Amino acid sequence: MKNIVLKGLWTVAGVTLLLLVLHTTRVLAIRVDNTSVLLLVIVITCLLAPWLTKIRFGEFEVEIGPKEVRRLKKTVEKHIPEPTEVKSVPMAGRTTAAQAITDLVVIDPVLALAKLRIELERVLSALYEVAEAPEKATHPVGAGGLVRRLTNMERIPRELSSAIAEVVQLCNRAIHGEDVRAPQAETIANQGARLLEYLYNQLSEFQLEPKDVQGIHKDELSKYIKAKYRVVTVIPYVDKPVRITRVLNQEALDRLLEGYEEYGEFIVEVSKIAK
Repeated sequence: MKNIVLKGLWTVAGVTLLLLVLHTTRVLAIRVDNTSVLLLVIVITCLLAPWLTKIRFGEFEVEIGPKEVRRLKKTVEKHIPEPTEVKSVPMAGRTTAAQAITDLVVIDPVLALAKLRIELERVLSALYEVAEAPEKATHPVGAGGLVRRLTNMERIPRELSSAIAEVVQLCNRAIHGEDVRAPQAETIANQGARLLEYLYNQLSEFQLEPKDVQGIHKDELSKYIKAKYRVVTVIPYVDKPVRITRVLNQEALDRLLEGYEEYGEFIVEVSKIAK
């Protein structure tokens, strides 16, 4: 493609030079009028279109950014070569949010990028709250501040922090009225969704990260296995939410927790019953 364009430019340049000589020397009574010049400019502009990033005429400005979108795609694919699989317990709505964005971008690109921007800031904020103790956390302002802080805390790899920041920036530009072509919007949405999946995966792992690990004696282990536990859950019915208390041994507790993400209730307390 590049070679074809270069050949075309050389051809146009040669024809232009020939016309200029003929027009100046008045050979063969050839004249170059304003219409011919305008058409020549249009031909050159079309040839250079793949390399144009901005066209400005007075107060009118159009953004054309295929290069930055390709750069973003290359960065994301390099560091997240395949869709990430959640190694720990997945968060509810994790895949739903990413899928909703990639579905919506086909219908309304700007709305999809706005949703992507919101979801990215939401997961970045949740990551920061998990990473930093609430009592000493000064919440950064905006997604950019969250990315910088999480990168400095080594919660986000530096290789991906620039890609996340770039997705946020591109989404902001689209939201504030800059023109985004459909193929570019789809690329941004798809790569942003992959980053969103990655960040939710990181969040799930950080949330289950042990805060303290201590060795115990075998006798103490035996007591934990044989003990009974008081488990309190809440069912959030719309009209009359209820609280449920169960007394379970270890085997029953395991059965309760199996597939628990599908239940319509959530645990609020687990405590060992003293004998």
